[in-house]
Amino acid sequence: MGFDWGVNVSVEYNLPLDESLWQGEWGLMDLALKLLRWKPTSPLPEELASREVGGRDGVKKQRKKAAQDEKGSSGSSGAPVEDPEDPPWSSWSPDEFTGRRKELADELVNLGEDSCFMGNVDGEIAEAFQFALKDLLGPDQSKKYSLEMEDGGAYGEADEGAQEESARLIYTPSLTRTMGGMDVGRGGVNVPWGVKLTPIPRFSAAEEAEARVTLIKICKEIFGVAPTEEPAWRLATCAHGG
Repeated sequence: MGFDWGVNVSVEYNLPLDESLWQGEWGLMDLALKLLRWKPTSPLPEELASREVGGRDGVKKQRKKAAQDEKGSSGSSGAPVEDPEDPPWSSWSPDEFTGRRKELADELVNLGEDSCFMGNVDGEIAEAFQFALKDLLGPDQSKKYSLEMEDGGAYGEADEGAQEESARLIYTPSLTRTMGGMDVGRGGVNVPWGVKLTPIPRFSAAEEAEARVTLIKICKEIFGVAPTEEPAWRLATCAHGG
């Protein structure tokens, strides 16, 4: 058997996502479902008032109370409790969606358990993310941000300082690749043969500050977690083989 491999290199302004978002046997499927279902939350009337009289503390109290009320009402409604032995996504059907969302859900369900790994579902998850992003930022602003998911390593191992799987939010105008390809045997690198000097875009302090705020907002509102790292310019590499 041969050894298939590949290497990708880019420079980008990005925000790494914590791997806990997709860990677990069905973590990737759960993440995809969350993105397909995601809708922006309208502020509660009490929350609007709290913004005026109670500041951020008042808003937090109203959100906590609303969550407790919802939990209490659902607990007394007689709703069935999911079997912990079942995959968390097993109780939903693609029929709850329409259009392209339904097509993505069908694709994910058809993949099945044996194919539930990042290299097989990254495209579907990234597309589902774009639906959520349009709802959050609008169709124009959403084009400036993307979700990149990559798996790397060889035979289940990655070198020190690297990860086998990674996901990150990217400010798309910053994404810099050489736009070439070097094919060697059963693999390749996304750089051209020869010497090529590729300019890296520069942004004003105001534009970079806006990108920083928006990346953090996306992480908190769509994925529901605070970022564990700061948005920054980074050299991103992915080497995979097996």
